Amino acid sequence: MLAERTGLPFGKAARLHDAGGVSCTRADWTASGWHRLLPPIAFSLEMLIATATQDDADGDLDDLIAAHSVLAEQLPDRGATPLRWHEAGKESVDLERRREQARETLSHALAGRGLPVPTTLRELADLLAQLGVYHHTRGTDGRHRWRALQLPVVDLLDLPAEWLCAENDARWLMVTSMPAARLHRALVHSERVPTIPTSIDRLASDVDATAAEVRLGLEGLLYQGVLSIERRGAALDSRQVREVPGHARIDLRMDWERIPAPDISTDIEQEMTCWNGSPWSVYRAVAADRRIAKDTLEVLSFVPFVKSTPDGRMSETCLAEFAASSGGPMSDVVESLFALEARGFIRWNNKKQRVEGYYLPTTAGEPDAL
Repeated sequence: MLAERTGLPFGKAARLHDAGGVSCTRADWTASGWHRLLPPIAFSLEMLIATATQDDADGDLDDLIAAHSVLAEQLPDRGATPLRWHEAGKESVDLERRREQARETLSHALAGRGLPVPTTLRELADLLAQLGVYHHTRGTDGRHRWRALQLPVVDLLDLPAEWLCAENDARWLMVTSMPAARLHRALVHSERVPTIPTSIDRLASDVDATAAEVRLGLEGLLYQGVLSIERRGAALDSRQVREVPGHARIDLRMDWERIPAPDISTDIEQEMTCWNGSPWSVYRAVAADRRIAKDTLEVLSFVPFVKSTPDGRMSETCLAEFAASSGGPMSDVVESLFALEARGFIRWNNKKQRVEGYYLPTTAGEPDAL
């Protein structure tokens, strides 16, 4: 292992080995929903404090920013950096609308607790420390210590029912999107008959997944309306899919109009199995071609690619999974990936055909995948 060879903590060893400025976030940051409620700069704050936690580095915000190779350039005003919720003319109308809704929702929730709305990065950090998102102490020597420990759910604030409902949907989609994408790709190539008799266990064998992953995938496809599931002629809902025995026969009743024809998907997967650029750059280029059918774009969003962390851990993902976790349209996801790439937070390794991202510890500080 890298840490064993160097004798350094993993985070520091990875940064020295990688030489690209590897950073950290907590693995459950996205699922928690905080990033959808807070201004965009909150991601940089999470990265700053999670990296300090992984490296066991102390100092106030200005010290931590100055020591971070990427954020030092991005945040020249350090803790005094003003908060901006969106950049006029540089984001889609839908993204601006959602961020404005987030600003209003947060302002109302803070007012209910008698808390001021933060206007700078330092004020945002102090607020989140007060809410338990971060842990901030100051030693007898006056030295500051910022840590990212157990992440509380965003529900601790008094948020509107509509917002919480949308958050629950986003969390659920994040859990089911990748297994659903896996099943979706397998079904694209199956015989286009009205009903596919199968079982949880058989599907797991067909797609090389666990039974639990298949159940999640079926829930996701049910939600998308791609299919319905029956057992003994009775329709199953999500709860029943979770409970049906693995060996029991189930019938998948397909809506083939919502699943692209095999020739389209085959052409796309054959061409894109070896990406000729980052998946987000390929998607943007294809989307700009008005001759490309919408179905083809949808298939492209499910074409897999590999993501890796500095310790060599790799897993499969797709653009559709990023879209599901963010709760936004694919166009915003693509542009966000471009922005992260430009700031050095992620990079596409064309030779190795994978996206290499910042290191993600779990809330307990153990390694986890991007």
